[in-house]
Amino acid sequence: MNFHNSTGLRYEAEEVRRCLLKGVKESAKMSLSDSELLMEVLDEARRQAVWTRFFPVSLEISRLLSRDEVGEVKVVRADFGIPLMHVPRAVQKELGGGALLYIGIYCVQFALMVFNGEKPESIQATGVCLDTGVDEAMIITLKFSGHRLAVCTCTISAQLPNEALIVGTKGTIKVVAVAARDLKHAQEFAQKHNIPRAYGSYEELAKDPEIGVEESTVVVLKFPRNRMAICACTIDCYLPNDATICGTKGTIRVSD
Repeated sequence: MNFHNSTGLRYEAEEVRRCLLKGVKESAKMSLSDSELLMEVLDEARRQAVWTRFFPVSLEISRLLSRDEVGEVKVVRADFGIPLMHVPRAVQKELGGGALLYIGIYCVQFALMVFNGEKPESIQATGVCLDTGVDEAMIITLKFSGHRLAVCTCTISAQLPNEALIVGTKGTIKVVAVAARDLKHAQEFAQKHNIPRAYGSYEELAKDPEIGVEESTVVVLKFPRNRMAICACTIDCYLPNDATICGTKGTIRVSD
């Protein structure tokens, strides 16, 4: 079977369902070994549904985390944004479009991979929608037990840095890459690319017993005309301490 993105998710799912159901119905006519193999495929499909989990970099990240190379992971950040407003498959609701469903899933799955499939304690998300009814951009904050956070940003209207960051108490893993089914396309893409209180210091604020001081915070600001800003800070580990401004024509990045 060969499915293309232009087909649309709804049709892909139906075609796959029919094929799998046919395989199950025909299994009685197959040999025992073939039937067992089909059941293994179905079971694996239920457990592993994101192909990026099998990338060499994903396997290496899992290895590093299992060896406690970065200590306890406190913050995970993943950004994925590509100008896709001209692609029907990305902007049309009937084709399963939208930033989160089209490309944001890779950011979310990355965070869940790092936290080993742990269920978040809370999920907060905000985004902006197109006239077609799908999301143009979205920011998702996942809060896990033990004061751990993951922040995922995705958009189909601008070019983001497209990188992932894993920050632990002992070190940091930074993933910076671009991939495509065609090496040439990947290379071309990479190349182109009213507050009631006030205080005079952070120490003064922290000493106020009526103020709760957080270890890590993520603030999402939503502006008119489908514009968004996300700010992350922590006093528990080192962050890259940089800023990125992404526009329709280019990107400005400021590093500490």
